[in-house]
Amino acid sequence: MKKNIICLLTTAALMMNLSACAATNNAVLSKASTASIIYDGQELDFDVAPVNDDGTVIVPMRAIFEALGASVKWDQETQTVSAKKNSKVYTMTLGSNDISVSKDDEVINTVTAEKAMQIVEDRTMIPLRALAELFGLEVSWDGDTSTVTIAKSEEDSDDSWKENTGEINVSTMTVSGSGAQVSGNVITISEGGDFTVTGENENAQIVVDTEDKVKLRLSGVTLTNTDGAAIYVKNADKCYITVTEDTVNTLTDGGEYSDTSETNAVIYSKDSIEIKGKGILNINGTRHNGITVKDSFETDNATINITSAADGIHVNDTALISGGTVNVTAGEDGIQSESILKITDGKVNVTCTGEVTQSEFNMFGMSTNDDADSEDISSKGLKAVWMMDISGGEITVTSNDTCIKCDSELDITGGTLTLTSESKKGIKGMEDVIISGGTIDIKKSTEGIEAKRILTVNDGDISIIASDDGINAGGNGTNEMFGGGMGGMRGGIGARGQMNGMTPPDMQDGQMREMTPPDMQNGGMGEMTRPDIQGMQRGGNASTTVSSEHHIQINGGNIYVNSEGDGIDSNGSIVIDGGTITVDGPVSSGNGALDHDGFCSINGGTVILAGSSGMIENPSTVSEQNIISAYVSATAGQTISVKDGSGNTVMSYKVNKTTGNIMFSSANIKTGESYTVYVDGTESGSGTISQSLTTIGTATMGGFGGQRGMRGNMQ
Repeated sequence: MKKNIICLLTTAALMMNLSACAATNNAVLSKASTASIIYDGQELDFDVAPVNDDGTVIVPMRAIFEALGASVKWDQETQTVSAKKNSKVYTMTLGSNDISVSKDDEVINTVTAEKAMQIVEDRTMIPLRALAELFGLEVSWDGDTSTVTIAKSEEDSDDSWKENTGEINVSTMTVSGSGAQVSGNVITISEGGDFTVTGENENAQIVVDTEDKVKLRLSGVTLTNTDGAAIYVKNADKCYITVTEDTVNTLTDGGEYSDTSETNAVIYSKDSIEIKGKGILNINGTRHNGITVKDSFETDNATINITSAADGIHVNDTALISGGTVNVTAGEDGIQSESILKITDGKVNVTCTGEVTQSEFNMFGMSTNDDADSEDISSKGLKAVWMMDISGGEITVTSNDTCIKCDSELDITGGTLTLTSESKKGIKGMEDVIISGGTIDIKKSTEGIEAKRILTVNDGDISIIASDDGINAGGNGTNEMFGGGMGGMRGGIGARGQMNGMTPPDMQDGQMREMTPPDMQNGGMGEMTRPDIQGMQRGGNASTTVSSEHHIQINGGNIYVNSEGDGIDSNGSIVIDGGTITVDGPVSSGNGALDHDGFCSINGGTVILAGSSGMIENPSTVSEQNIISAYVSATAGQTISVKDGSGNTVMSYKVNKTTGNIMFSSANIKTGESYTVYVDGTESGSGTISQSLTTIGTATMGGFGGQRGMRGNMQ
């Protein structure tokens, strides 16, 4: 397979002759901070310059790998960085000199660097020489301009396969071009080349079996294989499928597959596939998947329409959609990657029709089956295992199952997402979920957005309709039933976002850039007490820590939640430092607009939380921004307003449901001033702000007001 070629900031230590004398190397290394780097004809820009550490040039790790297109994760517990590109994972541990390369969970190479991975100016830096050894780079140095040029090796730049051109006509089963032959109803390509495919055939197959690269130009072809894959890439360096402009192409599989190749899709490839072009490709998977790729898959400008009995697109390694239109109607998962799913642009429309068991809830309001896929067909819209990264595009998912699920880290930095789940969740991350931009409209769900560990919102426009919790960290847990008795036992700083002015060194504009030092990253570090916290009253419990297990961190964005369960619910802590958050919470007194099992504070932003009064969980009295928690009696359509002593309205909100309590926090609530709460112009209560949390009025029902009680539909 094609070697990974990495974008590096380098010096004369890695000129074409790496054996240059030490004196010469050191003389040029001193210029590293002013060197320019050219990769693929473009000058790269890094926010931290390379460092000459006693003659060893170290460069920013994350910037390099991301310039390559790799995805990077940080594991706080093991202090390890993992970078994944195609089928290889590069693993580095803070303080260690070893860089390991693994494939299929087996270490295939280890390089010992001159220096250990270290932190410089809040960036993780790694030695350049070790990376060159790992990736087999060809580097040239221009001393006159202080410019480094990174080039692919001659092996990777070999395009001689393009010179072999040919034609395949599936109507007449005739071929031209070297390495193309016909045997019965099978056309086999055994040499690299560029082949144009035309014609119609109701029972034929194209097989690619070569060590070279192959391009198939689909130019008005209609091809069905009645007993297997229509296109089977058995072996190839890489297979390119070009959908010729202004043509419509249709590929269909048969019923029972009769071959022994373990193929399970209309297009089945054991190696990487890239689909491009401005034409239309229709894929009909009557028995199995639409597309299965055992390596990586990419599309950027074609229109691909997939109807499949099983998965629409199933990829073992990285699946990248960077443009074009992908329409999927699938009986099982829409687009699934066993590794990384990245969407940067284009239109993605997914409908999943698989029947799944609807979420059921016990007497405490906890789902008893929402996380169990073992008994069901998985029919999720977008699904990934190692990482999911959505930075652009227009994405629409309609499913009976969860719309978007990732077993590890899920990052959303852009794009427009419209999600409808008939009986499961809108977005679900089995570890961390980080939202730093984009528009997310969850039109129907049981729970809108759930992170099993840490949920961070830095920016974005988010709208959620949920029959249970709107935003959740931790899922269902035993603490849901009781008064958060374990809340004070949890510790650690869980979010990558800003916390009370303490910004981790890997944060810029709310987004992770480089790995953080061991005292500032999510998970696995015991307790880290916020310095401004002396104590916290919450149902008789005191907690002074944010949770490293389950935490919701909101730093910005516009968030609206309409939920029948809790509006914002964490099995650990909640910290709101910014943004505009509005919740139309539950009518049932067994839930609340705000629910936490640990420390909760509001330090900034504009927050309106409306809901029932039976299960009130107020934020901490040491929140940095003042909060009014008012007991009211309002019905849907009525307006609740707050006015200051001069009669100026500082808050006005028309509720969408029967409301017994509303919490309001903004910079407009001033200490020492008096405020009055009105419902449709009728005074409901008043109070003077003497601390960060001020309660106005009294609950209309007792038993649950001050502490966490049992969940459920208690009236």
